[in-house]
Amino acid sequence: MKYAILTTYNIQEMSGGGHSLRKIVKAIELIDSDAQICIFQRSLTMNDEDMYWNFRSIKMQRNYLKSTLRNVISRILLYPNFMNLYKKRIALDISSFEPDFIFFIGTRLGELFHEITNHYPKAIQRAYVQVENFEIGMIDNTRNTLQKLFSNIERRSIIRSEREMIKSNKLIFLSNEDKKNFEEFYHNVISKSPDYRSWVVPHCYYQDLSPQDIEHSIKERYNKLQREKEVQILFTGSFYLQSNVQAVYNILKASDSITAVFKAMGFGVKYIVAGYNAKIFASVGDRLTIMNRPTQSELQSVFRSSDIYISPVTMGTGVNTKIAEALSYGLPIVVERYSLRGYDELLNSCHDFVFDINRFSEKDAHDLISNYISTRLRAYDFFSDNYSINVFAKSIRRIIDEVQMLK
Repeated sequence: MKYAILTTYNIQEMSGGGHSLRKIVKAIELIDSDAQICIFQRSLTMNDEDMYWNFRSIKMQRNYLKSTLRNVISRILLYPNFMNLYKKRIALDISSFEPDFIFFIGTRLGELFHEITNHYPKAIQRAYVQVENFEIGMIDNTRNTLQKLFSNIERRSIIRSEREMIKSNKLIFLSNEDKKNFEEFYHNVISKSPDYRSWVVPHCYYQDLSPQDIEHSIKERYNKLQREKEVQILFTGSFYLQSNVQAVYNILKASDSITAVFKAMGFGVKYIVAGYNAKIFASVGDRLTIMNRPTQSELQSVFRSSDIYISPVTMGTGVNTKIAEALSYGLPIVVERYSLRGYDELLNSCHDFVFDINRFSEKDAHDLISNYISTRLRAYDFFSDNYSINVFAKSIRRIIDEVQMLK
């Protein structure tokens, strides 16, 4: 089968959007061993060491350059993303490729969706839209001054785009919360379409380490922890988002009490902050170890060398993919409850690898260190059962099968 994937991200980038693109590609590979995929994505200026991901099923990639000028023109035309400017070229390519399935990652490509359906009428039956976030709720969750100044224009362009993409009648959400907010906001549009269908797929994080790699890494890290007596606590994210910036300041507030409980056991604590634009925390570099714009290899290395993942996110919309990513390395998580929104499997039951940041105690620290290997392996097993790429691929397979049966 042929698959076209259209996204405002790039398959190599470290953002949540980049991850969403990688996981849908890998899911397609798992459910269709003969898949031929063509990706339409934004281009990135990257060094060779940043080119980490390679997928056998990707036969073509079309890259489109983002620039300030293209962003300005897009906003003038009420396009919420510059890739809509290439709509005629992309629509012709889609028509020529004749995909059996078309996946849109995100809802900012409404003009492009409209153009494709005009050139390739079959697209309306073959298109699936993965709703990355409740975009209207994200407008204020940005540190981008230009977007804040023109938030009303941004809102209008997003609504226009999302109303268009609803016409696919096949929307895939990443959380029940986003599904509820989106469908309530667009109730008047959705109610007019009797064929509208939507699904919520499991949270997922895709990485290429085997269970044996993870177990070996955990045991190796435990031995080093016992020798060096320093607990490494990690937080990652894009620090262009205000929610992640605020989370770092929440870490600084909580650090004294967390450090104290480990110090009472004879352990020091090192806090690591890694991600895009992490350099903005240089002024507090004496309290944090900063990794600005790490490569995939560097990020994987720091996850493997950490002992705890901390996520005191208290604002923003969308799915906190960081939680699934941390569990994929078998990391215990210290969190604000808000960070777990959408993770019903974690919220609705107790787990010995999940800790409340506001109640982290000497007993918690003692239990974590005393049962280090078994606790981390349970965290990884929980990830495998609930948030692995295999679980996600099965959900995509069920959705496709359900749609096919309705034809």
